[in-house]
Amino acid sequence: ACERHGARPLYVVTHVVAKSAASGYIAGLVESERADLGAHLHPWSTPPFVEDLTLRNSYQCNLPPALELEKMEVLHQAIREAFGRAAIVFKAGRYGLGRSTVAALVRLGYRLDVSPSAAFSFAAEGGPDFSGMTSDPFWLDRGAGLLCLPTSGRYLVRGWLKRIVPGAWARRSGLLTVPARLSPEMMTLEDMRLLTDLLIGEG
Repeated sequence: ACERHGARPLYVVTHVVAKSAASGYIAGLVESERADLGAHLHPWSTPPFVEDLTLRNSYQCNLPPALELEKMEVLHQAIREAFGRAAIVFKAGRYGLGRSTVAALVRLGYRLDVSPSAAFSFAAEGGPDFSGMTSDPFWLDRGAGLLCLPTSGRYLVRGWLKRIVPGAWARRSGLLTVPARLSPEMMTLEDMRLLTDLLIGEG
């Protein structure tokens, strides 16, 4: 379907996938330039396994910086071995980007991070809060050439107002709003279509 529409997908690969037979299929797509390659860190399935398996620790930004970096290095090397090239795009599992993550990304030579989920907060689970973030790209470290492209999202207004009231204004005014993102996880097709229309309309 992607090829039919002239789109080249980005596959962000976990340690489990890099070490599995599936890596061969993805490698073929990447080598023939039908897909691009990125890294996707799931702390609970990426060695070393020394932390407690808790909901809080599923967000890599909550790990000790040295352990987070070690897991990122292990994933980085596994991708090199499986695909013969380094990934330069990174996505933190469960959107778990933090300050120490940025330093590790710079150290490992990543150029693009796609971890944050604009308009969403995971603070109730001990994760990061992106509720005030827009979908606009921004520099995580301009000097290192590390750009961030958040998962597209914004607040949607529920009910008959939702097609005419800007999400940011609605949130400030106290109207009933919900965060929505371009992802099939917990999002309806209707909301993703509406979100797309609104983001395009806002430039």
